[in-house]
Amino acid sequence: GGTESTADAVARALELTDGLIEQAYEIVSESGDDKATTKLDDARRMQQNAHDAYAAGQYDQAFSYTQRARDIARESMHDTDREINEDSTRRALERTDETIARLRAALDANGNDDAAQLHDRAVNRQASAWEAFNSGEFKKALANTKVARNLANRALQQLKNG
Repeated sequence: GGTESTADAVARALELTDGLIEQAYEIVSESGDDKATTKLDDARRMQQNAHDAYAAGQYDQAFSYTQRARDIARESMHDTDREINEDSTRRALERTDETIARLRAALDANGNDDAAQLHDRAVNRQASAWEAFNSGEFKKALANTKVARNLANRALQQLKNG
């Protein structure tokens, strides 16, 4: 019925906003912009209100909250755009390269299938990051390198925990 399609539409909007907020945190955390991080914290609280309203069946309210959360997240990324430049992006990519190299050395010393799979995923994501960087897409490069670094750090942690 009509309510079900409204619920589905709001669920999709919530999911989209969740992804946007997550991406925004990755970008903003690389920039070190505290003001933008504070804005994102506000967006996350607003998004939690949206999820709560959705769970209570208040779909119009949930949609309104998630739209506001999305606007705040976009605004925080826009604020950060001024901070993201070629040099800061290159440094972030190089830090990830170093982490992946440490992982490679650790894998050579101690083969672990799960960690090796994470390594391969990190290498692929880092390749996408460098492609984006070389195309001048610094935000995309930062988001990809952050994921690559997280994958590599997870693999290193697995190796450490043995």
